[in-house]
Amino acid sequence: MAEFTRDEALAFIEAMRLTLTGKVGFKWLVEKLSGLSGYIESLSAENTRLNAYLDASGTRADYDAYDVRILEATASDLPDVLAVERAAFNEDSEAELVEALLNDPTAQPLLSLVARQGDIAVGHILFTAAQLKESPRDLSIALLAPLAIVPDAQRQGLGGQLIARGLELLAESGVDLVFVLGHPEYYPRHGFEPAGRLGLTAPYPIPEKDAGAWMVQELRPGILGTVSGTVAIADALDRPEYWRE
Repeated sequence: MAEFTRDEALAFIEAMRLTLTGKVGFKWLVEKLSGLSGYIESLSAENTRLNAYLDASGTRADYDAYDVRILEATASDLPDVLAVERAAFNEDSEAELVEALLNDPTAQPLLSLVARQGDIAVGHILFTAAQLKESPRDLSIALLAPLAIVPDAQRQGLGGQLIARGLELLAESGVDLVFVLGHPEYYPRHGFEPAGRLGLTAPYPIPEKDAGAWMVQELRPGILGTVSGTVAIADALDRPEYWRE
């Protein structure tokens, strides 16, 4: 029987809340219900894994998934946001992209969220504006890129928390569709599904072997399957090297 990871469990709880408040549909929730009993069985193993994060004195290690605040980033958060990007990817390119997007008028409106444990920034997620070419409908669209978690906080559910909070705020603001180019085993846990088979094409060609990495999630039920076209993204992202998964 399949088990939920900690990341999936946090996303599952958030999805239940969003579903009950009418912000998302039941499709993803129903899929995850089939694994609920497996998740219950995994609680004992999860508790053992969490204990591994206790140091010799019996205090919790530096990162605690339950002691994190997720806030909309402000201009004063920029140094911390860029530091998270550099730490997460161990290079400067993602930090440079984030800074470019934050200063790109074509990326507006955008949503930038920073996760903090106390005063320490441990995660960041960015959603920027996009459009759907050839679509007869006037849709509000966002692109998720990038999602960054500092190494010490990875694989603890923080990515799922950032995604869930971002989707909640985007739904409240009237966004219809959210796209992402990312790991095809990770993002479906958070409600995304392959976009190409739905007639929604990436800004640049995606190799067939990586087609599942181009994904979409509807925040307003009833849109997927009724629209098609190519996604146009912010100028700062409009470079082919950013579209190689």
